[in-house]
Amino acid sequence: MAKVLVLTSRWPFPPYGGDKNRILEICRELAKYHQVVLVAASESGVVAPPGAEAMLFSKLVQVVIPRWNSYLNCAIGLLGRLPLQLRYYWSRHYQREVNALLEDADVVVAHLIRTAQYVRSDFAGLKVLELTDAASLNLMRGRQPGRVGRMLSLIYAVEYARVQRYERHCLDAFDVVSLVSDVDRQYLAQIHGESRSRMVVATLGIDKSRFSSAPRAPGPVVAFLGNMQTLPNIDACDFFIRECLPLVHESVPEVIFRIIGPIPDRVRTSLLAGSTGVEIVGEVDDLAAAMRGVFCAVAPMRRGAGIQTKILDYMALAVPAVVTDIANEGLTATVGRDLLLANSAQAIAQAVVMLKARPDLAAGIGAAGQSYAASHHGWSECLRPIVEAIGSVADRTSG
Repeated sequence: MAKVLVLTSRWPFPPYGGDKNRILEICRELAKYHQVVLVAASESGVVAPPGAEAMLFSKLVQVVIPRWNSYLNCAIGLLGRLPLQLRYYWSRHYQREVNALLEDADVVVAHLIRTAQYVRSDFAGLKVLELTDAASLNLMRGRQPGRVGRMLSLIYAVEYARVQRYERHCLDAFDVVSLVSDVDRQYLAQIHGESRSRMVVATLGIDKSRFSSAPRAPGPVVAFLGNMQTLPNIDACDFFIRECLPLVHESVPEVIFRIIGPIPDRVRTSLLAGSTGVEIVGEVDDLAAAMRGVFCAVAPMRRGAGIQTKILDYMALAVPAVVTDIANEGLTATVGRDLLLANSAQAIAQAVVMLKARPDLAAGIGAAGQSYAASHHGWSECLRPIVEAIGSVADRTSG
């Protein structure tokens, strides 16, 4: 049994959002075999209690990094070379907590490059970076300005070169780097070449509780699920509303495009401006309820990297999905059976219209997608590469 120190930049309770859910599931798997200590940052001292998940940890440390402090750090960081997201999540208090806990740790797991900065180079144990996605690939695809999210595009452009340099540092500094897809692994290997790290693919899982066997009554709704504070999701919805939905309405005018997920007011206003047949419901507690009346879901992603959690959520609910090549990266689902693939506005619209006209086809793809997700994306199986890498250290420490 090893003593594992996990560092994350966001308080993971409740685990809403793909990044929170993934790191909590990693902790859940590691806690089956090791002692796990978690250090998590938050913007204020008022946070949701961990609930039953508290039992996973031998110690749970919360470090408050006020938003004003993060903004000040970023302003100062504009003059430097480090990624701004590192400056945003920098805290001397967090560093002191980590330094004290590293004294007794066999393994440290840093979640995203934001917390990689806290792992000292002289730490003698195993250093693991849960990178999830190739961050520079995401930034490279997102730095081109679009109709919406122009400020985010500017931030992506500033961050791109900085993150790419820091990724190289991480690949030399960490023993193991974990990614959700082989696409991201190959990209990092290509742009950074030889590195000291061993890159492992621990793909994305989905909770069994998110699966639903309840029959749905398909209505006129096309759904999109995602955090509407991120540029890839904003761009995807804008693309669907402006270019795909009018083509759908030519054949099926009653179709409604429903956006589900947290959304800032400015993004809501921008997406609704001049549009028809668009419904924004925002963040919800019950995803299955929010998907009532949905006959298909879309992931018209043109930016981003890694596996899209939204597609696994669609599949878990047996909702047929129409996705682009970027959205399909990292999945091994069979196109035409488990999901539909389309990239142009015309092809996406045609797929949506076809699913509306053929409920039997939609039901079949939904059922096949659900079966695929259940058999290929269970968390224990997906996270085995990380568990095995850390298990090798446990064997040495107990031997």
